[in-house]
Amino acid sequence: MASKELADTVPSDVDILVIGACPTGLGAAKRLQQVKSASWLIIDSNETPSGLVSTDITPEGFLFDVGGHIIFSHYKYFDCLNRALPKAEDWYEHQLVSFIRYEEACARPASDKPANFDVWNTRNIGERLNEIFIRPYNFKLGKRVASPNLKLLTSNVILNKVAGN
Repeated sequence: MASKELADTVPSDVDILVIGACPTGLGAAKRLQQVKSASWLIIDSNETPSGLVSTDITPEGFLFDVGGHIIFSHYKYFDCLNRALPKAEDWYEHQLVSFIRYEEACARPASDKPANFDVWNTRNIGERLNEIFIRPYNFKLGKRVASPNLKLLTSNVILNKVAGN
């Protein structure tokens, strides 16, 4: 949708405009719905919510999955929201089976469970690639999780105050 068309269709009287019906935008909208302290609207350039994850269909009927990530979370609340979707068919789940074939060689998967994610990565992609890409990448992702302000958090709990209000 062009910016002029968007400006003509978006109400100007909402308190909060959530741009993007991706998991983050949907999470923000869910929280705004819970606190009921402001009017809000969620908009997206796509016809359906998805963020960077979607499936494009060509005129010939070929399907192309867009987006390189699976949904993963370290948060119970986010996991509960994912499980609360209306129908099982709202999700597409599959088990990836990907083998790299080497002439005259094969590898047997480890029979024991890896001790942690780092060990799993080393087993599956090798120490060098894990060292130069996967570890730094995951460290970078982990840095994006903001540390809470403990003083403010404690004060909000004592005063029974919802953060941000």
